[in-house]
Amino acid sequence: MEKSLDDITCVIFNWITGRQTRGAIASFQKAYPKVKIIVADDGTPSPRGQDCWRGAYNRSTENAEGKRDADLTVLENIPGVELIKFEDHMGHGLTIDRTIPYVKTDLMLTMDSDIRIMKPGLLEEYLAKYNEDPENIYAVGTQTTKDFMGKDGPYFYSWCDPWFTLWNLEPLKRYPRVSFVELFTPGRNQFGCACIVSMFLEFNELHRPRGPYKAVFFPPPEAQEKLYHLRKDSKDTTSELAKKWEELIDG
Repeated sequence: MEKSLDDITCVIFNWITGRQTRGAIASFQKAYPKVKIIVADDGTPSPRGQDCWRGAYNRSTENAEGKRDADLTVLENIPGVELIKFEDHMGHGLTIDRTIPYVKTDLMLTMDSDIRIMKPGLLEEYLAKYNEDPENIYAVGTQTTKDFMGKDGPYFYSWCDPWFTLWNLEPLKRYPRVSFVELFTPGRNQFGCACIVSMFLEFNELHRPRGPYKAVFFPPPEAQEKLYHLRKDSKDTTSELAKKWEELIDG
């Protein structure tokens, strides 16, 4: 049976990015008001003092007093949105992992808090691609590299990033070894990569006799007319990126 928008839950990652995440919710709900949203809050800052890595976060998470925006009240009691609060900071990848049990639909759309929907239609394109081969496709979304661990190495595979990606939850729930946590370069799970998902599903014998799962790739958000990625240096206040940031930060 073909899947529809009713079979999708959107998971938005939040880590001390209250205003930015609230803008992501507003942006998504304008385009897809009937799709349920789960906001996965990744708790307090790491005890190692690790700061968030993106310049866009650095500026977007400052409130009027210049403090980082850890206030979750801006994310509470929003119709159509479930807020899940994790007390311990575990990084982007593991937070997606521990949010999956809360997703009751067959498909999950992961969306970063600095993504904005400029106009609807892209999610429908993703869904149409998934419906072409639902038994074998594990993801439809962003491809960030074709040779993450070396062209000649044993781990040659495509990196499917959760920026704005549609995931088939069946293999993720069936195989306990499949995870969004990056095992080979552990620090990268802080950056939200899904490398280990790609590697296991594309190269392990999980899907025999039909062969490995596969992903369908679209260009990154920066190259999508229906999306906008709020990426800029935190000290930038005058460039076109900065002006766009001011325009779109609140959705």
